Amino acid sequence: MTTGGMIDNQQSRMRRLVLFLAIIGAILIVGLISGHLLPNSGAERAYAEIHEKPDAIPPIRGSIMDRNGHVLVSANDQAEAHIYRPVYQTVEVQRAAASATLAPILDMPQETISRTLLMESNEPWLIGDALPASVGFDLDQLKWGTLVVAFRSWRAYPEGELAASLLGFVNLRNMANVGVEQYYDGYLRGHPGALYGIRGSDREKLALTGPEHYEPGQNGYDLVLTIDRNVQRYAETLLSECIVVPTTEPEADRNSDADGEPTAEKESGEPPPVVGHGRPKAVSGNLVVMDVESGAIIAMANRPSFDPREYGDVPYHLWKNTSVSDVYEPGSVLKLLTMAAALDAEVVEPESTYDDRGTISYGGARFENSDGIKAGHGTTTMTELLAYSRNVGSVHLAVLLGETRFYEMFRRFGLGEVTGIDLAAEASGTMHVPGDPSWSRANLATCSFGHGIDVTPIQVVAAYGALANDGLLMRPYVVKEAIPPAHCDDEARVRDELAALQLGPRQVRQVVPAEIAHTVSEMAADAVEMGMQAAMVPGYRIAGKSGTAGVPTEKGYPDGDVITSFAGYGPLPAPRFVVLVKLDYETQGVWGVETAAPVFSEMMQFLFDYYGVPPMEPIT
Repeated sequence: MTTGGMIDNQQSRMRRLVLFLAIIGAILIVGLISGHLLPNSGAERAYAEIHEKPDAIPPIRGSIMDRNGHVLVSANDQAEAHIYRPVYQTVEVQRAAASATLAPILDMPQETISRTLLMESNEPWLIGDALPASVGFDLDQLKWGTLVVAFRSWRAYPEGELAASLLGFVNLRNMANVGVEQYYDGYLRGHPGALYGIRGSDREKLALTGPEHYEPGQNGYDLVLTIDRNVQRYAETLLSECIVVPTTEPEADRNSDADGEPTAEKESGEPPPVVGHGRPKAVSGNLVVMDVESGAIIAMANRPSFDPREYGDVPYHLWKNTSVSDVYEPGSVLKLLTMAAALDAEVVEPESTYDDRGTISYGGARFENSDGIKAGHGTTTMTELLAYSRNVGSVHLAVLLGETRFYEMFRRFGLGEVTGIDLAAEASGTMHVPGDPSWSRANLATCSFGHGIDVTPIQVVAAYGALANDGLLMRPYVVKEAIPPAHCDDEARVRDELAALQLGPRQVRQVVPAEIAHTVSEMAADAVEMGMQAAMVPGYRIAGKSGTAGVPTEKGYPDGDVITSFAGYGPLPAPRFVVLVKLDYETQGVWGVETAAPVFSEMMQFLFDYYGVPPMEPIT
């Protein structure tokens, strides 16, 4: 080979090598550029991030109002808004149109907005991070792909502690706890929106290019309750005057948040209120008012209570709505149900009598009247049985009924099962029946006068409501209306959500015929006038029954620990309201007719005056 040929061959190989290295270099450069622009991600991963990892835009939680529209819980709302500028920097027509639209909403000169949009920056313009919610709504309705609006809110309580355990609260992690807040959380919470885009080095979303990258959310429903704030406040005031001993719990029960994170030690309970003259003195209690015809709860007071704005400063147990979550032995208030069962089964008539000998034996146990008169009272009428709360007579009726009819009727009144009230954490209570390992024949006797059976206050209210309502048991409820959010695009979803709600009055079952309910009511009214005069309201006829029961423990019934109560309804012959007053660990007196009945009378008097119910009889 000649020298010239060798040179040409070397140059050819050199050119091929240079070309090869150039190709390799180009590949590396492209890879480096791609890696710089899209760190830790290729094009496919970037696309996936845009479409699969949105930022949630929180909705505004709904408000809660009383039956007259007074706000009990509201959301303090603010809005944060960003607008992405690149499109406005190059297209003057769009910049001018956007400026003209935003100026009246933001109350800002159009020229200022235009200059801001023209600024060369890839960062979005923060229009404001504490805008009024109304401004946020107006911006959100523009539905621009370049405009992102996010709302944030916290709960406000214009009425302070009013109905705290019924309403519930939302903790710092946006978790609903107890009451209406928890039960209706899915409706109050709303549905979050979504913001899509590529994250930059500061983890902020970038590269929004159109409305397909922004999904607006749906704010929560507003709820209208059956509660009347004026009646609720009166009930709470009345009950508070009877509560004088603060409740304490072990230190482990203290908390800073509903998630159970511990905090420094704080005193529990609430300071003793000023006690009215002659008031009972109890550790805790309940006062519930229900509309007879519908089952709507007008007031539900629990004491002690808490401030929902400072829920972390009290023990867990103070959060509970004890009217629906705590059980107790109700005592003689159940004698009215025993009488209704006996009349319905026709084992006695209103004019029937029995021989009261002071004691009665059944199921291997002996039972006495609570008055301690060993000799008994001789011939006793059914109304006297109720008026003077004779245990012997109640056991006599239960034995005549027998196990099957007795327990079937108590179950029909709703005992041993939840009422279905629309509040979180309702307890079902416990009614031992034949076949249960813990049941004995003596349980039939004790259950007839309200011992050896656990109920909730709301169960007693509902059962008495059935007697007041022509024998028809209604489901108690606290929410009467759900108001859909404004500016909602998904009308179909709203229709489905509203259809799923079952608000308003709902019949459960006919417990006894109307004529039986009327007969029992008249007997109970006669009994009030005969032996429970403290529950009377001048000018009105009231049906009701007092109750006293011990507090069971593993060691039995400690002396002195009693729960007193009075349940009733009126005015007859067309009852409007059912009221239960329950006082726990009463220390001023030992009988419901002494302690709870006077409070019941005051509550009923207020209801008649407040709602303008005219007297049925002349007031002397």
